[in-house]
Amino acid sequence: MTFVNSSSSTDQLIAVSTATGVATVPGGSVSLPPGVVVSLSDPDIDSAAQAISISGQAPKVGTTVPVQFDFATAGNSSQVQVPVVSPEGLSLSPTQSIPTDQATPPAEDAPDATD
Repeated sequence: MTFVNSSSSTDQLIAVSTATGVATVPGGSVSLPPGVVVSLSDPDIDSAAQAISISGQAPKVGTTVPVQFDFATAGNSSQVQVPVVSPEGLSLSPTQSIPTDQATPPAEDAPDATD
């Protein structure tokens, strides 16, 4: 998960709620400075990153899970559908396919194919 605090002051992520299990926020809160990208992971995916572990029955890979995030200043989020990915072979690649069959416009100084 990636968070960006768009306010002018630091906020704290203080809780994560999901029906699939109990989420534990490391140290009770995660600091979210304004304008800074803060990434959190699952310990099974990246043991070196700040992580939120969720105990309970593992959801099916490829589905989404409704999750609510609670912030000290901003309050509670609405439920967000979070995609479930497998820890095996996971990278920072997008979780959705990116079309590769779309034409790329030629560079402005490139010669035309008919030249």
